[in-house]
Amino acid sequence: MNSTLNKILGTDPFKIKFYWRYCLISVFTTLTPHIAASSEALSAEDNTLYIAGAYSDNSFIKPGIQRQGDFLVSIKGSLWTIGFRSDSATTNTFERHSEIIASCDRTNIYVVHSISDVYLKAAGAPNDVISVEAEVYPGNYPPPTFEWETHNLWIAFISSSVFVEPTGRAKAPNTSDLSLFYNTNFYCNYTWSTNNQGMHQLVFKQNGRILRRNIKKNGELEYYSFPRPFQDGYNIAIGSWRMETNINGIAIPTKFDYAYYSPKYDGASSQDLLQINTYECIVTNIYFSKEQAIPAGLQGERDVFIKDHRMADQGYATLEYSLKTKWSTAVVGDLIKKMLPVRKKMTLEMEALPMLGFKTKASVSVSVLIIRAVILIGLILPTVIIIHRMWGGRKHK
Repeated sequence: MNSTLNKILGTDPFKIKFYWRYCLISVFTTLTPHIAASSEALSAEDNTLYIAGAYSDNSFIKPGIQRQGDFLVSIKGSLWTIGFRSDSATTNTFERHSEIIASCDRTNIYVVHSISDVYLKAAGAPNDVISVEAEVYPGNYPPPTFEWETHNLWIAFISSSVFVEPTGRAKAPNTSDLSLFYNTNFYCNYTWSTNNQGMHQLVFKQNGRILRRNIKKNGELEYYSFPRPFQDGYNIAIGSWRMETNINGIAIPTKFDYAYYSPKYDGASSQDLLQINTYECIVTNIYFSKEQAIPAGLQGERDVFIKDHRMADQGYATLEYSLKTKWSTAVVGDLIKKMLPVRKKMTLEMEALPMLGFKTKASVSVSVLIIRAVILIGLILPTVIIIHRMWGGRKHK
């Protein structure tokens, strides 16, 4: 498979193996402000910070579900890239993406997924199928629902440049779809803290009243108040930075873990939570080098199928198109302008409902009309038959 990361690493097997064993992540809250200052003392070319490492993701709800691999992150001021290569995708036929390259240009996030050869073969895909797909999101905060690895690595390492206050409000990391993710009513609270052991933490807390989807009402959004003991809320996710090292006077953690929680049905206190998922990163190499072109992964000549969400605020939840050339903001902008007049508007909410297994309002209306028609026919048909027989009898007389 044509790999953007292979272009960076070259084709030397030893170099690739050594490079990807550098390891992983985590830069705590004071790192980001130092990056720009450190970059000024470097050469004009070697002005980008790189951190590489190993990533593992474990589910406690479904034991045995694990995704692990290596990553490479680069940061230059507010520009960043996150690359992830999955080890498990080489054998797991159900794992769709083998490689992810995400990047942010301050305004938008571009996430490029390479579809696994193993997955394509198992699915019986033709040889000429487009094996690279991308998503474009507005803003600088990657959604957790569809970009799990990118979101987790972003929390570990870039989040301090967005969550700049000791406490504040943020998009919740436990959203089910993009409609909720971009809904300001679904925000949660975040807090930076340091515990007694000097461990730096980022805590996301849901308050006692949240916006959620009612399964019994076709996914309709409604407010729900948690019963005791969670009436004042609970911690939905906690990121912890551990084991620091020092580079040029900058304290950088070499281990990071991030856990997601859910209230226990029979919980005795607000701290009585079920840990549903956790991921861990371990940093082993940090260095400065040349910056990568952004959008990363969209700089070559290859077919890429793209889902663009930047026009969602104008009523176009997703615009789909393909590129065969290097990304050009001007070219893509002209393409979108031509698409809009012929595309039917669809909000993020309308798009989310069928993806979650619910019916859209339009489909509900059609169903109701069909039922009404059947009932109407059942009521009218006997009368029509009686009248027909009456007229038929008169004609015979």
